[in-house]
Amino acid sequence: MTIREITAEESAAFKDFFVQGLIDRADCFRITPRDLALQPFPTSNTKDSFTLGAFDEADNWLGTASFKREGIERERLRHQGLLFFMYVSGRSESKGIGSQLIDVILQKVKDQTDIEQIVLTLTGTNFRARKLYLSKGFEPYGYQKKAIKWNDGYLDEELMCLFIDR
Repeated sequence: MTIREITAEESAAFKDFFVQGLIDRADCFRITPRDLALQPFPTSNTKDSFTLGAFDEADNWLGTASFKREGIERERLRHQGLLFFMYVSGRSESKGIGSQLIDVILQKVKDQTDIEQIVLTLTGTNFRARKLYLSKGFEPYGYQKKAIKWNDGYLDEELMCLFIDR
């Protein structure tokens, strides 16, 4: 397996892969395939805004995760980063790919930025992701009931934070 940064030039392939996650695991995301289609590439390919892809030996997508500085336009929030758009394909689950994606993000953030904390959100039904984030040191700091309305139901959302040790 290889993990590398992907760029806006690979936006179509990224969206094709990620939309499959939005379909297969609709209960784990706050966005829909239609939302994704309307968005530009999620990051700007800088040291504090990047997207990673995990690929097998044949260059097939296995997983992805994005990171960006939370306070790009807000001076008082520049110490925060956001981990988002994380997805590992069903055929690749339980192989440590999500863990490795997070490890690469954490290392890049520690080595290349002054970011002090990373925040993320996850749906209340995403138990596997919650277990992974807890194992990496993320701590819950909030819970919103009925945060996401979809079809005839609701999903709760948990907020988590990791303080960066330097």
